[in-house]
Amino acid sequence: MLTRQDRLSILITFTVGLFAGVYLYVAGFATTFVLPEVSTGDIYTEFVLTGEGYGACELDNTCLSFQLLENGSYRGLYDAADGSTVVKEGVIPRALRRELVNALTPEAMLVESDLIARPCQYGEEGTNYRFEVTKEGTEYSFDTCRTALDYEGAIWKALAKLWNHLATVEL
Repeated sequence: MLTRQDRLSILITFTVGLFAGVYLYVAGFATTFVLPEVSTGDIYTEFVLTGEGYGACELDNTCLSFQLLENGSYRGLYDAADGSTVVKEGVIPRALRRELVNALTPEAMLVESDLIARPCQYGEEGTNYRFEVTKEGTEYSFDTCRTALDYEGAIWKALAKLWNHLATVEL
């Protein structure tokens, strides 16, 4: 059984420990703690391309979406047969990267990213494709249902070749 003097000793010890801890925190740690600076080293502004399929692929979970960076590295999200999502990362071939850089000029992208009303390239019931390209700080959107993509032009051929390459990557 604790006596009154024991309780008083415990209370005084706790109070002194509390004040000592607060003092050490304020005098030692808190004055030296600095929030980490946000780094912009991982922000890509020169070239980023994202692509995604939509439409019929959503019904059978076979849609692909990806992001391609200016250094040729990509990260793709693949829908697996069991309903899960598989992440695949890699680098596209140098020839394909060069073809994309040559085809995706600001002048050509400005023309082919115009919104227009027309039927979807692969039909309303098929899988269609949407691409977002950021080049030199400007964003361009391409959609097989909504933009003026020239399906015989260099942009579409390069995007289709990239899509086919990423769609056939071994998981």
